[in-house]
Amino acid sequence: MLAGLLCWGCKQTDVTQVLDRAETCMAERPDSSLYLLRTLDKRHISGSLRKARYALLYSQALDKNYIDVDNDSLIRVAVDYYKGHGTSHEKALAYFYLGRVYDNAGDETRATEAFVEAETHALDTDDHYICGLIYSYLGNLYFSQYSFDEALAMYDKSEKCYAQAGQLRNEGYMVEAKARVYKLQHLWDNSLNEYNKAKEIFFVLNDFEQILFINRAISIIQFQSGKQIDLTIDLLKSLYSENKIYTLPVEDYPLWSMISLKNKDLDKAREYALLSLSNKDSLSERQLAGLYALLIEIESSAKNYSKALEYSGEYEKIMENIDEYERHNLIQEIEHKYKNRQLKDQLEAEEKYHFYQLKIISLLIFLAIIIALYIINHLIKRKRRIIIEKNKEIEIYKIMADDLASNYTELKNLYDRLGAERDQEDETETRFMKALDNRLKGLGDLLEEAYLFENKPERFLKTFKDYVKESSAQEFAFSDLRYIVNKKYCGIVDYLQKTYSDLSESDLDLCSMICFGFSSNSIRQIYAHTNPDSIYNKRSKLRNKLKLGPSIQIEGFIRNLLAELSRKETA
Repeated sequence: MLAGLLCWGCKQTDVTQVLDRAETCMAERPDSSLYLLRTLDKRHISGSLRKARYALLYSQALDKNYIDVDNDSLIRVAVDYYKGHGTSHEKALAYFYLGRVYDNAGDETRATEAFVEAETHALDTDDHYICGLIYSYLGNLYFSQYSFDEALAMYDKSEKCYAQAGQLRNEGYMVEAKARVYKLQHLWDNSLNEYNKAKEIFFVLNDFEQILFINRAISIIQFQSGKQIDLTIDLLKSLYSENKIYTLPVEDYPLWSMISLKNKDLDKAREYALLSLSNKDSLSERQLAGLYALLIEIESSAKNYSKALEYSGEYEKIMENIDEYERHNLIQEIEHKYKNRQLKDQLEAEEKYHFYQLKIISLLIFLAIIIALYIINHLIKRKRRIIIEKNKEIEIYKIMADDLASNYTELKNLYDRLGAERDQEDETETRFMKALDNRLKGLGDLLEEAYLFENKPERFLKTFKDYVKESSAQEFAFSDLRYIVNKKYCGIVDYLQKTYSDLSESDLDLCSMICFGFSSNSIRQIYAHTNPDSIYNKRSKLRNKLKLGPSIQIEGFIRNLLAELSRKETA
């Protein structure tokens, strides 16, 4: 057993080493990578990680060696594994080669979805090359669906990614692809600009064949757009010698024929079309049909109607074959899809029935549990809220009861002092003392209520709110207070009103009470405020209007002001 384990361990080590070597030479020598991977015995590849890595590398090697695969069984092993494992780079590669398989199979929708998924993972890496590949294939898919604006956007992204990756040749191909899109959109200037940019790139790479291709494309664009109406075959031929191409390409004959036809040189047009037709074995049926259509136009222009009719017959035969072939394939494809769809629908229907049956039962149980938990939680929260509110009321009651006792005593002492100092003959002072006495009596009654409803704080709180509401509605004799303070304290109210024009009557009332010696608690009770912060807000606003520094108290300011006014009065 030990020997078997050692042997198995050695085999797994060998597998890992082969996978490492295959990955190392994938970029420069993909044929060697494919050879190494083919030497592996699949029976010796164990573990999900090794199987996924082998599937990804093998798919990559096949694609780089131009071996088209249209079945996703191999790459799906890698995709399924890397969904939940591995790096973003491995995920991006897995989905990219899944897209390549769907692309080979002609499934444009699934290919696009796979490439888009690959893009989301590739953006989390610093591999600009894989991003360039993804965008280039997305561009090709959009191009094949005539979505030219989307194709341009993808080619542009791919070009930038290849530039960042230092892939000059691929960058040139993307620039050239953009030029082709602009050409199909008849945006001639844009197309020419991109072709010239691509030509500069391939000149750096010394790729004269590619430069020749671009020069021909530029000449044709100029011819089609009317910028070079005198395009001739000799001009095109001169491009070959300029780019060190000495064998005239047969694939150019149809173009030469069209140029000759446009220049009314029917003999040359016929010659080049027939030369191209002589190589019919290398042409597709659609290319043959295009040549016969060209010959029909040439012979019609030459008034050789019998020959034109002959070519017309050949053209119709080819088109009938094309139509029949495509119709037959379409019917077969539809039938095959229909049968598969029927079987798949039946299976899916059965699976869905059982799945939804189980799902509905589970959902009902889940909803019942959720509703029960919600009701229990609601009842608990409601009971807790009632207890909290009750405790808050008790706490407020205690604070208010203590505050009332303290404030009542303080206000009573102040009332007695003012009563001893008041001018018995002054009706205004008498009226003010009466108003203060009424406020004091109301506070005393409220204090008795506090002791009476000690065990029912909510009743006391209701009584207190009624007191505040009633007290707020009554007009306190503030104007009388200002009169008294102004009379007793050297005209301080007039001085404040004249010196600080921003002071309101309410501000003057507060200054008068402070001048008279009212404490903050007493003032709060006179205003019938339930919130202690309210009086502090009033004081803060008053400080701002009096422009007092942070170290100066209002009481100190008023004392100093009284002393200064008193000195002026006696001087």
